[in-house]
Amino acid sequence: MEIIRILSTKELSNDLLEKMEVNGIECIQHNFIEFKPVDFNPELINLGPNNWIITSQTAWSFLKEKIDQKILGHKTFFCVGEKTRAEIESEGYPVFLAAKNSKTLAKSILAEHPKKSFQYFCGDQRMTYLPTLFQKHNIDWYENVIYETLMTSKKIDEPLDGVLFYSPSGVNSYFETNLYHDEVCFCIGSTTSISAEEHSDNIIISENSTYESVIDSVIKHYL
Repeated sequence: MEIIRILSTKELSNDLLEKMEVNGIECIQHNFIEFKPVDFNPELINLGPNNWIITSQTAWSFLKEKIDQKILGHKTFFCVGEKTRAEIESEGYPVFLAAKNSKTLAKSILAEHPKKSFQYFCGDQRMTYLPTLFQKHNIDWYENVIYETLMTSKKIDEPLDGVLFYSPSGVNSYFETNLYHDEVCFCIGSTTSISAEEHSDNIIISENSTYESVIDSVIKHYL
């Protein structure tokens, strides 16, 4: 069986790599983006609204490192993604509302909680949909940028059958130093695929916004 060679723009867990390997797919990997925490004052954040919007596992990991557990126990969490929800709840904090993406979460908040005030925790490359909708409908919210995204691009010289993308930043970092050569672009969601469309028309979007679903889309495509 011919070996399929793909690139993951983020390092994956061993079980996902093995899942591809047993299906004849060779995966090379490199982290095309890295995250760096931004200094913030936990005491000032605690003075803000108790409804906290967490848009990623990365935001949660940096937030929980600086906020006292007693303070976190008094917050109401709204989040994006089942993985983020699982991370928060694994620490013992219930999630009031979770959605598959920022757009869906923003619409749910607008429909069900328009009078509440929120704090929004995100990175410096966050999507604009949620802030734009909140501003348009006069939702009371405060934005806290708690990490920055760093491009760590790398030139890939070997031929590829496909490239796995997990964020618009990852797309931008990859194409910063690499040209498109007809490889399939596997994207974790529609937001990432929109960025990929600037470089390719050969795009497959995973059914769900999880790493596992991206890998499943790869296997399904090549089997």
